[in-house]
Amino acid sequence: MGEAAEDILDGTVCECCGQFFDDIINGDEPPGFPRRCKSCEPPRRHKARKRQRRRRYETAMTTRTKAQRQAESRAAELDRPRREAGRAARKADDHARDHSAVTEALKRARINPDRLHSWLSSPFR
Repeated sequence: MGEAAEDILDGTVCECCGQFFDDIINGDEPPGFPRRCKSCEPPRRHKARKRQRRRRYETAMTTRTKAQRQAESRAAELDRPRREAGRAARKADDHARDHSAVTEALKRARINPDRLHSWLSSPFR
C-alpha cells in the first residue's frame, strides 16, 4: 500500500480531499479509521428532518383531538346503563345469596324462617 492510502486509512488525512486534520498537525495520534473534514462531511439535514417527523408523529399519537375526547365520552355514556344493569344484577345475586345463607342458619337453629319473617315485618313488634 502507498503512503497516501495508509494516511487515509489511519485518519491522518481526509478520505475525500486529502487535507490534513488540525489535531494531527498539533501532534496528536490519528484515530485509526478513515474520516472526512468539515467541508467534505455531508449535511445532516436528513437525520434532523427524520427526527422532526418522528417527534411530530409521536405527539400526534399521544395527544387526542377534541373530537376523539367527545367520542370517548359518548361511548362511556352509552356503556353506563350496561354497567349499572350489571351492578344491579350483582346486587340482587348478593342479596339472594345472603338470604339463603340466613335461611340455612335459621333452619340449623330450628327456627321457622317464615314465622321469623312475619315477626320482623309486623308493625307491632
